[in-house]
Amino acid sequence: MPLVGKLESPIDGRNASGVKAIYGWALDEKGISRIELFIDGSYVCKIPHGGIREYIKEGYPRYP
Repeated sequence: MPLVGKLESPIDGRNASGVKAIYGWALDEKGISRIELFIDGSYVCKIPHGGIREYIKEGYPRYP
């Protein structure tokens, strides 16, 4: 199964500036060990992860 995910904020393809919330979700059959933020190709930081969203889990039952 391939890695799947979605950047929910900021919305894909839109520019953002200032202080903004960054959130979305990602699933991989082996689990997710880390999420890293890159802006314009440059590493910025690790992103906290590990929350559960039941509605996403229900749509992808084969993923952990």
